[in-house]
Amino acid sequence: LTHSSNYYPTIDRLKPFLSEVLTLDAYYHPQSHLSLAERAHLNFDHPDALDWGLLSSHLAALTRGEAIDEPLDESVAAVLRVLEIRRAASA
Repeated sequence: LTHSSNYYPTIDRLKPFLSEVLTLDAYYHPQSHLSLAERAHLNFDHPDALDWGLLSSHLAALTRGEAIDEPLDESVAAVLRVLEIRRAASA
């Protein structure tokens, strides 16, 4: 499991040894009901930002050999990309 794109190079090296890779970024609660400005002020680092129940049920399904549909909320993905760009620019 990963939480940040900073870990993707490590995951890429491990992929040959893994059967599944999930990203925690896929399990943020949907934010499409909020404006982009409102989403930019959310604390994505807080544990409550993630849908742990869905992640738990997906992990259980995978351990049983079942397929899952990993969630994708483009509104969250867009905000995370903006935050990564801001962090990189300030580094």
